[in-house]
Amino acid sequence: LLFPLPRHCPCQKPSLVPTTHQPAIRNSAASSCSSFESAGNSDTCTFLMRRWILLCSLRAPAANGWTTPQLHVPCPSLELRARPSLQLRAEPPDASSSGAATGADVAKTDGIPNYMLRTSGTVARLAEGPDSLTAVQDDGVLYEPDRFVSIVTSDVIDMIQQQGGAAEKVDYLGENILVKGMLFDDFKAEDTFEIASPDSVDDDADVVTLEIVEARLSSALELGQLGDDDSKKRSIASISSLAPGFSGWMARIVVAGRGRVGFKIAKRNS
Repeated sequence: LLFPLPRHCPCQKPSLVPTTHQPAIRNSAASSCSSFESAGNSDTCTFLMRRWILLCSLRAPAANGWTTPQLHVPCPSLELRARPSLQLRAEPPDASSSGAATGADVAKTDGIPNYMLRTSGTVARLAEGPDSLTAVQDDGVLYEPDRFVSIVTSDVIDMIQQQGGAAEKVDYLGENILVKGMLFDDFKAEDTFEIASPDSVDDDADVVTLEIVEARLSSALELGQLGDDDSKKRSIASISSLAPGFSGWMARIVVAGRGRVGFKIAKRNS
């Protein structure tokens, strides 16, 4: 509620003071105005009344629980920007390191790029059947000319063991030479290979030369390690006939020599 200043004050102006504090404020205003009026100083009285009104406007809201408008200064918003992510890009494989030709025709053998062909491996095991005239000695096996030997690669053994069951124990298929580091289709008919010590020199006489004749028949596989599991034997024989060389290869000894476990077997350049 608003109320007027005392009527006898020559500087009467509207007040913003609540009525609850009217008596005290009237007495104070009246005494102040009267003293200045008597002194004939109307300008000073006007200035004092303005200060008095300002003081009342500041004190009255606090006394009556009023709220005064608050000045809200907008705060600048904080923008969070994610750092650009680090992208790792694999370098493309170097074609030259794998032997692939770039910008030119790739040399192939039977449709397979030459750089994908393995041309050498390691003799992992030598074996002779019970009816063989040759036995495996401590210094290896002496291979006579024109003798036929069978070769199986270790990847074939691995694939048979993956059939599970009794096949997991199979590590011998009746071969004379087990080769590691080459696959069953790295051999081809009419290819010539040499078996020699990895430390041998070119003029070393103890080098066995053999020629691949044909793929071995699946019926020649030795599956005695499967025991009486005939169904597994038929399954392995069926799988072995799916691709040439899966059952192994037959080779003829061209140049006699002694072979040992750990010797290198490599295709001879034609």
